[in-house]
Amino acid sequence: MSEARAQGLKESGEAAGYSPKNAAQSAYQALAGLRGRMTALLDGAGLGEKVAIENYLKPALDAQQTIYAQKDGKVVSRGPSLGGELSQFGDVD
Repeated sequence: MSEARAQGLKESGEAAGYSPKNAAQSAYQALAGLRGRMTALLDGAGLGEKVAIENYLKPALDAQQTIYAQKDGKVVSRGPSLGGELSQFGDVD
């Protein structure tokens, strides 16, 4: 594990309430446990791999335009437009 990642885990672990002495290890173990259950959690919510591919990835391949998000005059994000579906989030600041 890189030093930067270990530092991020330590900070995250402390923010989550783990003891500063073992915060990085505790956060790592919590993430590892979640990773192991994530597939089952997503499937249970109706968001399995097949749904993600059919409902989100395939439509994005047919996008005809790109939406650019700007902040302070700089492009901070860009992504395919999926028709009117993104409009539910309102204007991008």
